Amino acid sequence: MNLGNYKIAKQVLEKSLEIHKKQLGEKHIYSAYIKYDLARVYIKLNQFDQAEKLYEQSLLMCGKHYGQSHAEYAQILCDFGFSFFLQKNFIKAEQLLSQALKILEEKKHDEIYRCYEYLGDLYAKKNQKNKANMYYGKALNYLKKHFPKDSTHIKRLTTKFSLMQQCLISIKELTAKVVRECSSKLGLEGESNFRLNCDPYRRPSCAVHNK
Repeated sequence: MNLGNYKIAKQVLEKSLEIHKKQLGEKHIYSAYIKYDLARVYIKLNQFDQAEKLYEQSLLMCGKHYGQSHAEYAQILCDFGFSFFLQKNFIKAEQLLSQALKILEEKKHDEIYRCYEYLGDLYAKKNQKNKANMYYGKALNYLKKHFPKDSTHIKRLTTKFSLMQQCLISIKELTAKVVRECSSKLGLEGESNFRLNCDPYRRPSCAVHNK
């Protein structure tokens, strides 16, 4: 899978799944692992319907084998949630990722950084930049504590975190500029009776509210 030849990976995993079904049975936990890996390949090939079926099957099997509070179960939930993010189903993505994060935090599992990062991506896409910044920061802090300094994961998260920081600074500066401009145009001596009535992530607007 790391080589990027997902069509070959799909063929190999499908053949492996057939062998495991014959030798160990379809409900064996090893079959669940292969279905999970195969689902991830289907995602790379944009075959989301096939991936969803395999994620659901592997979740069910893993839940029965380990229980629904196990880290293995949470890892599948995490990837399943991100697959919905890729399909722009943000409600379902947030639901599954939040569920996975709760388990991974309790277990203090290494894969928690991926869940943090996925939630950062989700909130960045939803224009909830403060939340995105928080989760990118958590992912980066975890990686710095547990991964080598030259890790590609650290480099990737450093870029995402820095870009989000720059975005938040720009929004703050823009908001302050709008306040000053509105105060000047309205002839206000001070800003004590002035409140910016706007969503900072939309086009700024302002209004004066009498006390």
